[in-house]
Amino acid sequence: MKRPMPWGRILLGIFTVVFLILAINLFVTSRKIHNKLEQARTAEPLRIDANLSVPGTYTGKLIQTYFWGQIVYIKPAQAFKSQHDTTAALAGLSGSVEIADSNGLIVINKEFNADTMVVRGYGISPELCYLREFPEGEYTVHFKILNGASALTTVPYLVYSCYNFCGMETLPVGLCFVYAMGFLLISIILVSIILIVTLFKRRKAKLIQGV
Repeated sequence: MKRPMPWGRILLGIFTVVFLILAINLFVTSRKIHNKLEQARTAEPLRIDANLSVPGTYTGKLIQTYFWGQIVYIKPAQAFKSQHDTTAALAGLSGSVEIADSNGLIVINKEFNADTMVVRGYGISPELCYLREFPEGEYTVHFKILNGASALTTVPYLVYSCYNFCGMETLPVGLCFVYAMGFLLISIILVSIILIVTLFKRRKAKLIQGV
């Protein structure tokens, strides 16, 4: 007697493979996003050495690798001995950060001054300004000092930027991991069902043959 095709188990097998592929893809995606975030945490898209004590314009390159906003800092120096000293050293400083694309079109022109800067404490880089999100690519930066801070006589000072994180960036990593684990669990359950049904069918067949 010809055995009927086990269409139920075949269908379950197909679903198992599909869910397993989805789980693997989501695990890989989660890992890629995690690595991207780790690289972004240590990235410094903007690095310019500038004399902050006198007016002047400094030009450099900025490579925007991620579509996130950035905070522009001054590297802590000897003049920044405490939060009070840092605030006093920055007195009178003002200028702007101008970012232009490859066509010369200005995408950001952010002004800053001593009143808008953020000073958090000793050993922490003072925040000059915040740059909003702009598309990925290579840009030209014009860092302009309109009024210098006379206390910042040490030259040059390193002006740099870091990507600004709000915490929501890690959400896709968690979601991809959770969904991947869900699909993997479903795959394991389906495989278990297939094995149980197969063993049951074989046991039933042996009993029938024995009769």
